[in-house]
Amino acid sequence: MHRMATLRQIRRRIRGIQNIRRITGAMRMVAQARLRRAQEQTLDARPYFEELSRLTDELVSGVADYSHPLLDHHDGDGSVLLVVTGDRGMCGAFNANVIRRAVQYVEDAPGAVKLICLGTRGATTMQRRGLDVAHAHPNFFADLTHAHARLVTHQIRALYESDDVGRVDMIYNEFKSIIQQEVKLDRMLPVTVDAGGDADARWDFLHEPSRAHVLDELLPRVLETEVWHAVLESNAAEQAARVAAMENATTNADEIIDSLILQRNRVRQAVITQEISEIVGGAEALKTS
Repeated sequence: MHRMATLRQIRRRIRGIQNIRRITGAMRMVAQARLRRAQEQTLDARPYFEELSRLTDELVSGVADYSHPLLDHHDGDGSVLLVVTGDRGMCGAFNANVIRRAVQYVEDAPGAVKLICLGTRGATTMQRRGLDVAHAHPNFFADLTHAHARLVTHQIRALYESDDVGRVDMIYNEFKSIIQQEVKLDRMLPVTVDAGGDADARWDFLHEPSRAHVLDELLPRVLETEVWHAVLESNAAEQAARVAAMENATTNADEIIDSLILQRNRVRQAVITQEISEIVGGAEALKTS
């Protein structure tokens, strides 16, 4: 009876693991479809972001004594940190890596740190830890549009204009490839300008009404584009991490099922062998009686 009960338990476990495998397989296919769209968006946006940064560097370096609130350096020790995580789990260490890096940033900061959290996982964890979350955006990636980046940009500018904030940084996962994501820490404000570069490659454009006027309109767009760029990178990296996690889960489920089937066969063979032994033993007992 004990062996029969064990056999039933093994069969029950096999059915349970098979159900889990069907779920992880379905989640993998959904993540693969989302990854294709997110990857296309990210790769298409990178050239625009890079060219916009190059254009900004060229314009700022060509204007003498130009001043803008996004270029001004503040003396405050406080900082604002934009933390970009996912809304859901089941993506390996994707969220944990960003959260760990953000917590380390807060601990090492010389002054107070105000957080802007994009994504449910980051917002929930930071609030649970008792950190100063100035703005939380749960379910940020449920309906991802450029208007969300514009809203976050307004919040960043409002916090940066306060006297005690000296810089604004952001932590997010950069999409490297389907199997690789990298946690990045980038400075957002004050806007840093690379005055170097290839001077021979620059064109001498005429700017109307002036370079300064163009920069007044361009710099807020640069900040908005940085937020959107980080969001797209994080979204693609999350889907890639989820594909890898579900692939590993499906593979592990297959291995467990194979091991349980082998164990089931051994137990079933032991039960059959015992039954045959009992039959043979009974026949021998009848002959000797």
